[in-house]
Amino acid sequence: MKRKIVMSIELPSEDLLRVMLRALKSETENPATHRSKVSIKGKDRSLIIQMEANDTSALRATINSFLRLVVVVRDTYETSIHLENMQV
Repeated sequence: MKRKIVMSIELPSEDLLRVMLRALKSETENPATHRSKVSIKGKDRSLIIQMEANDTSALRATINSFLRLVVVVRDTYETSIHLENMQV
């Protein structure tokens, strides 16, 4: 039986949403495994992630992987904004 989950992550700006969609797109098009499938879309300032996997273990691994990627993209974005603001 397939396992499914939909997550909605509200982001502080539409700019960060665009960056997220662009950064995560390749992960959805070229998955690391065929045990799960992920699609992403944006709505307002929310990142919508839909995941489907063959089993609970695969779903859990996919959730963890994508949440880590979201954190990395967010942290990188925030650091780049901070550095941009520091330039004189």
